[in-house]
Amino acid sequence: MVNSNDKIILDSKLGNIISKDGRDKVILLGSYYQSGSNFVENIEIVINSENDKKSIVTKVNYTGYNLELFLGDFDKDGLDEIMLRGAYGGSGGYEIASVYKYKNGSLEEIFSPEIFENKYTFKAKYLPRNLVEVISPQLEEKFIFHMNNKPKTYLDMIYEENGEVRKGVTPVISSINEAFPIKTVYSKENYLFIRQRVVGVSNADTIGYIESFISLEDDNITILNIGAFNFGEKYNKNLGEEVLGERGGFLKEDRNYPQWDDDYFKGDELKEKSSIDLSGVRCIKTMESSFIDFYKTYEEELSLNRGTNLMQNSKIIENRRESKFSRSQKKNNIPLNIANKFPIETEFLTLENLEHSNLLRIVDEGKESILIPYLLDKTPYLALLNKDYESYMLKHNFRGEGLTIKDLFILNLGKEVLVFIGFQVDTKLNKLHILKVKDGRLVKAFNENEYYYSKVFLENLNSDKEAELIIWINEIEEAYKIEIYSVKESGLKKTNKLDKYYYGKVVDYYKNLIENYGNKSIYSYYLALAYEKVREYRKAIAVIDDALEEEFPYPSVEKLKELRKNLKKLIK
Repeated sequence: MVNSNDKIILDSKLGNIISKDGRDKVILLGSYYQSGSNFVENIEIVINSENDKKSIVTKVNYTGYNLELFLGDFDKDGLDEIMLRGAYGGSGGYEIASVYKYKNGSLEEIFSPEIFENKYTFKAKYLPRNLVEVISPQLEEKFIFHMNNKPKTYLDMIYEENGEVRKGVTPVISSINEAFPIKTVYSKENYLFIRQRVVGVSNADTIGYIESFISLEDDNITILNIGAFNFGEKYNKNLGEEVLGERGGFLKEDRNYPQWDDDYFKGDELKEKSSIDLSGVRCIKTMESSFIDFYKTYEEELSLNRGTNLMQNSKIIENRRESKFSRSQKKNNIPLNIANKFPIETEFLTLENLEHSNLLRIVDEGKESILIPYLLDKTPYLALLNKDYESYMLKHNFRGEGLTIKDLFILNLGKEVLVFIGFQVDTKLNKLHILKVKDGRLVKAFNENEYYYSKVFLENLNSDKEAELIIWINEIEEAYKIEIYSVKESGLKKTNKLDKYYYGKVVDYYKNLIENYGNKSIYSYYLALAYEKVREYRKAIAVIDDALEEEFPYPSVEKLKELRKNLKKLIK
């Protein structure tokens, strides 16, 4: 791990932060988590005042990627505010967007996604006839989104056969996905333009966007204008009008559209009636691109070819079994009827802690669910499927971050089941989320919910009714800092009371490294610390004495001698 004191300059700007006639230099500092990583932590904003030659240092409670500064007058006081921009990481698409104002010798945060979302909330729900309603209670504004371009298999996840909305199915409005500072030609001050996704049946499903034009005048967050961005529909020049989906939001018979029902999919009539491209049936907007990628599930592939050619469909089935689609070639044990509910491009992940399985079963109060980790468009997801009689229904997709899913395990607390999922965000760095199932969705279980780690284990160390979460955090080469947490219904509680039950394994770990891999200097120091945890103080001192004989003792002769002195005091 890179030393947290080794901060580098990430960005710098000049502006009038403290006074109108001043020229202040604003510097963004941070340290990379480890060599070769672009994940930044320990972030600070430093203001070097040109007038009074003083420096103001503010620690920033963010970590992420591609961090940068923007200076501009947001609150109409003639002074520049400091905007911090960046990405949280992975393909989640959520942005760091924070605005700081200089007040009374320090920086005060006047805008952040959390502050904004506490002031302005949105309520969303599905309506009959392929519509989504989004309401802003504070602004008394209502927006309607159309889902006319969605296929039948998609709409069946939302609507019953009679057209009524299924119970427990609700769209949501995401956190801020994009935030842009904007200056108009008619004013000197800056505004914010932000976008939030309207999320449908899964986190990969973007129905549209809510877009807000925001003023920070007098340090108050005020939405001046708000609008809705809806995706366009396929246009058929032969018909001269747009083409709607199966449950079109308008009366199709009034507009002389072809009826997309079972009778419509008959043989070559499809080609004769319309030249519509039916491939765009699933969309995902990635963080790296501003375009829309389209996906088809296997079931949709069959429905689009229904009745056209039985031989063609039989080939589709055979190809699927032989994995000739772009689905991952890796072996998986996902039943075909479940795999067919996912886009063809899905790569099901095989996790080591699941004994190389692709799914994890949950049985709670007699109800069975399964969790399936997978990649789609290089984005990791965790799917929740509930068992309904003899089949499974896809209820929710939790969209993760980073490169892939590293770990997945569950803990039944009795009243609820916790889901621990770790996303790999860098070479030796993972991010753990702790989730629970609520109203058919995977949601955060605790306020303190995210933990960085290199290795993670869930154990019962002292054979009581409580489990412990053990986190290993890489520090140098194969040496780790270890943290132990008790898992409670209210959250995780860090503890050292259980060290004596666990650190015997750690002692064996470092003894094996020293015996088989060398680098005795580094691992001897960590072995001594492990002996201290299990109260084997004499053995720890003996290891330190050997380490002091090395040519280059780690971390230094002074620190080893200081540790030896402290251990001597512990011997009775």
